[in-house]
Amino acid sequence: MSTETPEAPNPTLNDAPEPAEMPDAQRLLAELAQKYSALNEEFLRFRAEAENTRKRTLKDAENARKFGAERLLSELVPIADTLARGLEVAKGENVSIDVLKEGNEATLRLLLKTMEGHGVKEINPLGEAFNPELHQAMTMQDSPEHAPNMVISVFQRGYMLHERLLRPALVIVSAG
Repeated sequence: MSTETPEAPNPTLNDAPEPAEMPDAQRLLAELAQKYSALNEEFLRFRAEAENTRKRTLKDAENARKFGAERLLSELVPIADTLARGLEVAKGENVSIDVLKEGNEATLRLLLKTMEGHGVKEINPLGEAFNPELHQAMTMQDSPEHAPNMVISVFQRGYMLHERLLRPALVIVSAG
């Protein structure tokens, strides 16, 4: 009796299929080749579409960066014109300080209205409680007529853009 186990068949590429199996294998191979070709074409289309989307997004982002402030700046041009006219008037003789002051006030109102139209809100905290998120204390000062931590003077007004702080108000705070 032999203790050897029978060898399992070891197919190789050179093994020829049985003649009866050949048409089914060729048909299956042709179907797979066709599916591969279709999937490859679809993949290439998706890849080209993704690349075009990437390029379009980059171009849109660049245009937004370049021209995003166009509306605001077009609204600032008349304010610059008003300031220039005011300077021309100031060069003239017999110009009253009141006329210059009035012109500056009107220009400031126009500027603040334009800024407000773009979501910028002025922070003028005089008489309000000190808020370190919106105000920057320059110094503290004893003030018997004010409660502690109240804004008693504003050096420079602050500004918010929607809910984001652009610049804190520079203030003097009462020490009590």
